[in-house]
Amino acid sequence: MVQSEPQQAPVQRRWGLAVGLALVAIAALGARLWLLHHSTGGELPMGPDVEDWVLSARRLASGDPGGLQYHRYPLVPWLAGWLAGVASLPVVTVLAWLSLSSGSLAAVLTALLGRAVAGPRLGLLAGLWVALAPGLVLASLHTTAYPLFALAFLAVLVALVRPAGVLSGLMMAFGALVMVASLAQGALCLIAVLPAALLLRRWWDAVFGAVGGGAGLLVVYLLHPEPYDPVRWMGAEAWQYLSGNVAEERAMAGLGYAQAWWSWVQSALEQPGWLTLGLLVLAVVGLVFTTRRRWGLALAWALGPIVVLLAVMGSAHHLLHLLPVLVVAAALGLRAVHPWARSLPVVLVAAGGLVAWSAVGLPELVRGLGMQLEEERSVAALCDHVEALGPSPVVITAMGPGEIDPVSRAQWACPPHMTVLEAGRPWRGGPALLVAWREAALRQPGLTWAGEPTELTLDPSRSLWLVPVRAGSAAPSPPVPAPGLPPAAGGP
Repeated sequence: MVQSEPQQAPVQRRWGLAVGLALVAIAALGARLWLLHHSTGGELPMGPDVEDWVLSARRLASGDPGGLQYHRYPLVPWLAGWLAGVASLPVVTVLAWLSLSSGSLAAVLTALLGRAVAGPRLGLLAGLWVALAPGLVLASLHTTAYPLFALAFLAVLVALVRPAGVLSGLMMAFGALVMVASLAQGALCLIAVLPAALLLRRWWDAVFGAVGGGAGLLVVYLLHPEPYDPVRWMGAEAWQYLSGNVAEERAMAGLGYAQAWWSWVQSALEQPGWLTLGLLVLAVVGLVFTTRRRWGLALAWALGPIVVLLAVMGSAHHLLHLLPVLVVAAALGLRAVHPWARSLPVVLVAAGGLVAWSAVGLPELVRGLGMQLEEERSVAALCDHVEALGPSPVVITAMGPGEIDPVSRAQWACPPHMTVLEAGRPWRGGPALLVAWREAALRQPGLTWAGEPTELTLDPSRSLWLVPVRAGSAAPSPPVPAPGLPPAAGGP
């Protein structure tokens, strides 16, 4: 029997949606695989405060829960450590693939959220933006907890626009659990989302979300021996942003607020300032003029924190979970502007522009990451020298005034039982490695050189000296420095 027109249409729409989502997923995965291959290869950490997250995962993998910092929540380090043990892979590689998978799925969830709010074509366009925008591709490769957290935040919002039922409730609960257990700000973000559920009259979804958030806190206190209280963290973090970020950014830029903001938004989001401004304008238009009043209010409530974070020039990684929602709201703005804005030719032209932007922007990102990645490779090379000292190595640091100790950043790649001491502290033991800035004195009281110095370049303006040393004040004549190095400070 031949199906009638009305019966065929829903089937065609479902197939069209499935094909569109598959294309978004392929684009997201392909862009992230390309950038991963041309940047870290999954062998180096990437992102803000990344050493903390990698080191936490390594320590949890070795059965040391005390290695978690009080303000780092445990779900992602625990998951990465467990997967690393199962797959016999380095923790940093597991974190890279976990983030890559989260970022790719986030593009699909953005398309689903956009479809429910702005229609199928504009929804797929929003998903394609998240899949291909260079800044979002880069952010979803960060080996931290933020990519998984952003995915969970989107899952909670998608649960609210799905048909109400058991599946939406479970999706809401699981997303809330992952949010709260991944980051200290997860509880704050859940508080921001639950009123959106009430605005949509999704009473049971709000209950499921609250239960999931409570379960997330239980996971935190089960896996973390001494976590930072999320309420105290919210207050401290909010005060830090409201009191410090604007002044800091203006001081660094040496400009007035408007110029400093324009400079910041381009570097933080890795996209032209006019593009971000265009998204904001379209989002306001969409939220104000949408015919779906309740969804507009719910989206505005969930998106509200971005107004504060953008105004105070907050850290880009704290915006990661809100940027896909901003893109969806902008798609809603396109829908409100004129019916032709959601026509197939306009959507195809916009999709082509996204592909072209990604094709040009991703190689530019790789070039911009060059110095940062070289420094990470040098830090990893430092650990080759540390491992040569034996199973329980000792590293002694002698840094210049105000310099940051690079050894603390290197711990993600160094042996887990490494001991780090500052020069001048009393020490008696076996072989050690003295690590110093090139300008710092290599001869330290109570230490004797036990080998030739090696130069390790972090960037064109900074080089480290690595010198094997042993305890003892009887210092022979200093060894001849490596070619191109000045004589050691403190020598005869």
